[in-house]
Amino acid sequence: MPDIDLSGALADPAVSHQHATLVRSGSNTYEVVDLGSTNGTTVNDDPTPLVPSVATTLADGDRIHVGAWTTITIRLA
Repeated sequence: MPDIDLSGALADPAVSHQHATLVRSGSNTYEVVDLGSTNGTTVNDDPTPLVPSVATTLADGDRIHVGAWTTITIRLA
């Protein structure tokens, strides 16, 4: 599984070094798992952070929010 490197000059300081992981759980299905990050991971407009170590199934267009301003949009082919 490839890493998504969120470090660099414009890095979001609220993203943990090991924040969350994307897991392929089927032929065209993905899940996100928060790895116990300091500032949490949320999906779409739900303000409640994901429970660490619990997989959440994603759908096409879902937005994963990590840190203060970083958002990753899921696009399934």
